[in-house]
Amino acid sequence: VDEFPYPKGVTKSEQNGLMECILVLMHFMFLTLVGDDELDQQLIKVRTRRALDAQSSPHSQLRFWRAPVVGNASGFALHYDLRVGALSIKAQEQNLPQPNAFYGEVAAFVAQQVGMTLANQSILLQVNELLRSGISTERDIAAKLNMSTRTLRRRLDRDGQSFRALVDEVKNTQACELIQNAAPIAAIAEKLGYADERSFRRAFIRWNKQSPSQYRKEHCLS
Repeated sequence: VDEFPYPKGVTKSEQNGLMECILVLMHFMFLTLVGDDELDQQLIKVRTRRALDAQSSPHSQLRFWRAPVVGNASGFALHYDLRVGALSIKAQEQNLPQPNAFYGEVAAFVAQQVGMTLANQSILLQVNELLRSGISTERDIAAKLNMSTRTLRRRLDRDGQSFRALVDEVKNTQACELIQNAAPIAAIAEKLGYADERSFRRAFIRWNKQSPSQYRKEHCLS
């Protein structure tokens, strides 16, 4: 866990939150492949490095779990009953979530599990999810959230954020993921909507204080 490629400047608490979200992502992937709620019932316990105290309850990634959560563990883990080994993969390729909609599917699943609604989720989370799903314009996102662009800007401003900054954040996350997956820089630039590779490189340097090639050297093993 200590060797996990966390983004620079991430605090220990943020590391815990990130790894807990990865556990949620893994569980969702297993459920999607098996297509059976029985897997949910056969989850015995969840382990996290986070110290479980009164401050833990607001974290949706912890409230998500129906199984007991063990805190102060040496690492992060999902413990299933051995019977899950007999479950077969039922998911059909054509029914799997599309890549640009996958994280939105996960978010909806988490919301369902913890009893959240779109109305009481953080506006930052909602915009982030919509950007990840492929909706890129401020007008379209405002419409999706049933509000005017002016209201959207006001609510983002109230949370100390701007739409442009959120777009950059999502693009940077996607860029880093694609670089780590060995995608060509030119292809990444095109996928993220940049006019050319040079424009993308400038943006990436602004976000990360290093070039895409430098980032690849540091975060890719091969």
